[in-house]
Amino acid sequence: MIYADTRREFWSAAQCLGKFLGTTLLLGAATTLAVSHSSLAAPLVALMFFATVAKLGFEQRIFRHLVDYDTPCSRR
Repeated sequence: MIYADTRREFWSAAQCLGKFLGTTLLLGAATTLAVSHSSLAAPLVALMFFATVAKLGFEQRIFRHLVDYDTPCSRR
C-alpha cells in the first residue's frame, strides 16, 4: 500500500490498476504465444494488438496536460 499512502496522482489506485492490468494482459498473451504451438496464435496476436491500443490510449492521459492547444507548434 505504499503507492496509496504517498497520495501522488500518478500512483493513485485508478492509475496503477489500469497500467498493471494492461501490462499483465499483454505479458500473459505474449508469454502464451511464445511457449505454445497451438492454434491460439491468431487470437493471441489479436488480443495483444487490441490490448496494446487500449493500454496506450489509457496511458495517453498521463501526457495530456503537457499539450497547450493555444500555442502554435513552431520549431525554430
